[in-house]
Amino acid sequence: MKSLLLKIGVGISLGVNLFVFSSLLYNLKMYDKRVETNRTWLKSEIKDEVVRQIRKSMPNESGGVNVGSK
Repeated sequence: MKSLLLKIGVGISLGVNLFVFSSLLYNLKMYDKRVETNRTWLKSEIKDEVVRQIRKSMPNESGGVNVGSK
């Protein structure tokens, strides 16, 4: 009876360890994927915002050149 309980305990411990290890690997893989997705999104947002700010700060048309007293 004692041997059976020991084998059951070892089996449960092994199962829990395998579950925790596999879930940690899965979460690490998904974290890297989320970071990469967020990085590409942020780069595109920065690029779009730079274009918007340049368009906002530039005049719609250029005027003549001021050459002074000529």
